[in-house]
Amino acid sequence: MKLQLTFFVVWLVAAFSAVAQDSNSLVFHTETYNFGRLPKPKQAIQYEFVFQNTSNKPVLLHDVEVDCACMTTNFPKTPIEPNEEGIIAVSFSPYRAGAFDKEFHVTVLGSSEAHNLRIKGFIMPYNAEHTENDFVHQNGSLRFRQKNLNLGTLTTHIAVTKKFHFHNSTNKNVTFTQKIVAPPHIKVFFDSSMTVKANQIGAVVLTYEPKLKNSFGYLLDEIVLETQTKEKIKLTVAADIQPDTYITTNASEDMPNICISEAVRTLENVSPDKDLVTEFVVRNVGKIDLKIHKIAASEGCEVISDVDAIAPNESRIIKVKLMHNGKHGNHDRFFTIYSNDPFKSKQVIALRANVKE
Repeated sequence: MKLQLTFFVVWLVAAFSAVAQDSNSLVFHTETYNFGRLPKPKQAIQYEFVFQNTSNKPVLLHDVEVDCACMTTNFPKTPIEPNEEGIIAVSFSPYRAGAFDKEFHVTVLGSSEAHNLRIKGFIMPYNAEHTENDFVHQNGSLRFRQKNLNLGTLTTHIAVTKKFHFHNSTNKNVTFTQKIVAPPHIKVFFDSSMTVKANQIGAVVLTYEPKLKNSFGYLLDEIVLETQTKEKIKLTVAADIQPDTYITTNASEDMPNICISEAVRTLENVSPDKDLVTEFVVRNVGKIDLKIHKIAASEGCEVISDVDAIAPNESRIIKVKLMHNGKHGNHDRFFTIYSNDPFKSKQVIALRANVKE
């Protein structure tokens, strides 16, 4: 019995050693490489992971998997002999500025052995050598990344502050004055300094207060910055303002509930001699008043009705005019209803008309 137990222990140790050796046949000099902070590169960044076969038999790599089209690899396709070294070359094409952390999954043919190789780093947002690519919209002496300074989607209950970078594309310093023209709901600041050196990056900071704007939908405003040379930089500020909503966990809680007769309406054989006027029914199937904050129409569409509020279980008619200027074919228009419905505060209704020849 003692002899059998000894044999079993020896066999177990040998088996464990064999598995351990198999599972650690490849030893990498490093499995993680940090590039640190990098300027925005023109080409893919690359790194070579060096490994050694520490087992007593040849090892063949099965695959090096990636999870993104921005990553590529090159690895040995022939067996690596015992004690020999190999190289896995990886590359990554940064598609945006900021931190990155990419992983490459290495597997070995005929084995459960696997390794995860990682490259990390930070792509700096702006690079003086690539300002024409980063800042594509010329505006006087300055170049901006966007045509409009877009604040995105906002709600009426909170002010939003956002920074927009620009590049001084001249060979002289640009100094701004305090003469800033802006509507009351937009406050304008300069990041750190009102002077931006030649060929350097600066930033303008906007604070937008939707409550003061007191409107809804995709809205545009203009601000004007003035420099000491009397140059006026006109900028368009864009924001999509949505009504406030409240979240409820009680399905029986009192709330408004908007119901539209049709979300999409298609009308055939419309006369080219006159504009089309059609009607939509808006009903409040909720338990409190449905407040209509705003009805915004697209170009070529006019909302004739004026609706402020709809009581519970009541309806209102919204008349809409589609203007086609006598042009034949399909005409697509839409209008948007902004309300205090907590789950459908923005309702887009589409109208398509086929104007006959």
